[in-house]
Amino acid sequence: MKKTANILVAAAFAVPALCAVSSAAETSLSKDFPAGSVKSVKFNSVSASVSVEKSTGPVQITLSGFDPEKCEFETEMVGSELKISLKPKQKKALFSSRSLDCRAGASLLAPAGTGLDVRTVSGEISVNGFSAPVRLGTVSGEARAENLSGQLVWSSVSGDLSGSISGPVELSSTSGDASLRWLSAPEKLEFKSVSGSGKFVLPKGTSVSAKFSGVSGKLRNSLPEGAGVDVRLKTVSGDVELSPAP
Repeated sequence: MKKTANILVAAAFAVPALCAVSSAAETSLSKDFPAGSVKSVKFNSVSASVSVEKSTGPVQITLSGFDPEKCEFETEMVGSELKISLKPKQKKALFSSRSLDCRAGASLLAPAGTGLDVRTVSGEISVNGFSAPVRLGTVSGEARAENLSGQLVWSSVSGDLSGSISGPVELSSTSGDASLRWLSAPEKLEFKSVSGSGKFVLPKGTSVSAKFSGVSGKLRNSLPEGAGVDVRLKTVSGDVELSPAP
């Protein structure tokens, strides 16, 4: 009996960084990782929305509305990269399978210098306050980027992008629209789209070297041309607007 009790005590303290608070079938989970050991985070989900904020403490992933019977959650350290996966479980039938209704959401805290790669199918993405490169990918989910000073790479099918940043960007979409305002002039602005439009506001007095290619899409440029920001724009039918901040 004493041996069994010791085993139960050891199991209770085996994973001190993982906390759970239950409410009916849904659970809130929180897991910490030492900030110094994580240089980049890769987050993948199907329908979960994720919010990413800078912090000065450890890297922390928190899930809300997590139902272990419907959701799969995995974390793995590969070198200095933290991989996080949150997706619906599959219910298998005799000749088919279907995704269960996983409605969990995620929030991530990490130091500003942590590289990010965040991808979701239909969930929304919000990222704020990072200086390292950030990659965002969605199919139909919307993305918002705020106070980013490193490179931003965004790709989407029909989801939109908005925000205020100061670094260079590489943006691509099928029909999703991009609307960004720069707090300081970047070195590079690249936008590729089929039918999505782009609306880009740069600091007053910024000059651009703009190259535009389109079939029926049009470019409206209110910025002076010169040896400034390298702007490369390519669309089929999407319109692009370059304008100075008020």
